[in-house]
Amino acid sequence: MDQGGDEEGDCRLDLAIGPPHHGSGSAGEVHGCCRPGRRQGRWASTFTGMDGDGSEAQRLAIVARVLESPPAVHPSAPNGKVWRTDRRCYEFMASQVRPGSRTLETGAGVSTVLFTAWGCRHIAVVPSPAEEMIIREYCAEMDFDTSLLTFDLRPSELALPGMTELGELDLMFIDGAHSFPMPIIDWFYGAGHLRKGGVVVFDDLPLPAVSTFLNSFVERDDRWQQIGSSPKWRAYRRLSEGSLAEHEFQQPFFQGDQPNVRTRAIRILKDLVPLSIRQELARSESSSRRHRSQP
Repeated sequence: MDQGGDEEGDCRLDLAIGPPHHGSGSAGEVHGCCRPGRRQGRWASTFTGMDGDGSEAQRLAIVARVLESPPAVHPSAPNGKVWRTDRRCYEFMASQVRPGSRTLETGAGVSTVLFTAWGCRHIAVVPSPAEEMIIREYCAEMDFDTSLLTFDLRPSELALPGMTELGELDLMFIDGAHSFPMPIIDWFYGAGHLRKGGVVVFDDLPLPAVSTFLNSFVERDDRWQQIGSSPKWRAYRRLSEGSLAEHEFQQPFFQGDQPNVRTRAIRILKDLVPLSIRQELARSESSSRRHRSQP
């Protein structure tokens, strides 16, 4: 397990937050194939045996405890245990939630455990029963109450559009599929539920499907205020509310980028290479980028 990555890169944070805002929906009511927590109890039981008070200091202590011995959710990860973002991202999210906050993520891993241990009403969208089992067993070993944790075991492009009764969210963590247009789908259907003042966090900025979307659209939209970042992740506070669907005239900041002659020429040359070979090269490059960005 490599814990050395939390000193890498520049990180900018805005830690001002408000109390959690609760919408009308309930996490356990909306997913036909979700698996809510099997134990019942108040959120405070999350900290049983840890003398916790639900404070930010307690949440940071939980981050340290989990990172010291993280769950082995992803055996293919470089550390042999779990793909994860850097420590400061988890600490940033700890500053943005409270016990009872409504949170959603695409993907699962260390963050799922942390949202659960912090007492959030959390939904993890990940099409992997094995990952759910590992996370629940880990939480049981760590004495983290999972009664407020729900898994939706469908791919996010199928799960998120149907969450019409989700209610307002306090925070969304986008760390699921990283191929185009998956981060956009997760943002459109998930972050559209964020309350005004809610926060969305994107992981894996080195991957082009993430960085291209953020740099070409979100960064240009004044309705999303960047409040935290590093070379690995970026966070925005939402300054609007409601659905993200809108007309093109409501997006005067988005002009798009037309490829120049050189870019078009390179594209023509690339198209001469069989797709199967280009996919294999891209697979190797993607794996290399994720490996370099791991803490």
